[in-house]
Amino acid sequence: MKILIVNMSVDAVLGGGTVERTRQLAKELQKLPHTEAKVLSTTANLNDEEVFKDKQYILLPCMNKRWYVPAPYFGKIYRSIKWADAVVIIGHWTLLNALVYWVNKLVGRPYLFCPAGALHIFGRSGFFKRAYNALVGNAILKHADAVIAIPKDEIKLFYKLGVDNHKLALIPNGISPEDFKHHDTMSIRAKHGLGEAPFLLFVGRLNEIKGPDILMDAFLLTAKQFPDWHLVFAGPDGGMEVLIKSTAQGAGLGQNVHFLGFVSGNDKSGLYHAASILVVPSRLEAMSIVALEAAICATPVVMTNECGFSELVDAGGALEVPVTSEALAEAMNTLMGNANMLGEMGLKAKSFIQMNYTWTISAQKHRDLCEKVCSEV
Repeated sequence: MKILIVNMSVDAVLGGGTVERTRQLAKELQKLPHTEAKVLSTTANLNDEEVFKDKQYILLPCMNKRWYVPAPYFGKIYRSIKWADAVVIIGHWTLLNALVYWVNKLVGRPYLFCPAGALHIFGRSGFFKRAYNALVGNAILKHADAVIAIPKDEIKLFYKLGVDNHKLALIPNGISPEDFKHHDTMSIRAKHGLGEAPFLLFVGRLNEIKGPDILMDAFLLTAKQFPDWHLVFAGPDGGMEVLIKSTAQGAGLGQNVHFLGFVSGNDKSGLYHAASILVVPSRLEAMSIVALEAAICATPVVMTNECGFSELVDAGGALEVPVTSEALAEAMNTLMGNANMLGEMGLKAKSFIQMNYTWTISAQKHRDLCEKVCSEV
């Protein structure tokens, strides 16, 4: 079975959860018997030399980083699709998806579509997104041989958009436990000047949809009762860092709020292990990968009810609240004042993820689904 995964970006710094899903699936699919996997993407923001050298990645030059416009190398796209038995398209609102869809009308390979929570029209460029859907986006969804939901709530949206029941599949995000075994918390604290203070952790881009401003406001509401706690933002700036820094300094909490930028590898693992609580204040999310990462490190999670991961709440490893700073602060207060509860939730979270959410499981489900759609063609 040869599987081509399509995503507009494989840049680990700015790409977010869909990039993590793409890269991990490609790696794990390659480990399965009688399976080959390649990734078709762009060079947008990519500085990872290992990816450029890796023959598993087929990269198109990016002509516009704002819109992720790939060079129209139709021959390269055609050969990539022709090589595959099945195609997996991840994400939405991208010209690369459109090019793959149009070229595939000539090649005729069955394809799986995983919008990864991106079907909602949110934030900027609403006019262009509606135009994209009218031109090609709706057709990609309608003609897909299978449509993959990441959180179970996404299935309801697919129903509303007219996707046939027999085409629907639920394949959650996963985790690679070996990536989070490093737990030298003292080194990471020393590196970033965190001392011995307990801290709340945010991991992700500092942009509106991820809600770092909501978390900052919630932290202000808890500061008087818990003055020794710190807040750590680990992720690249997506346009909100200046605002958040200004809010912290204006409240006299500049020394308690830290901005680490993008973190990865052992630093990322160490942060999760050192943190007392991971907070995911997203306004919209298709199953938070960072919640999985924290949970495998036995770190409890507080998240909004737009994160698409209520299963972790049901397992006792997280608290879930509406998307408001007041609700977030109330949940944070509950945990910040109860060390025993923090420990118990962390252990439940880790056990639940180990049993149910790994990229190995996800890769096998993708392969099984690819075999199914191929057999039906």
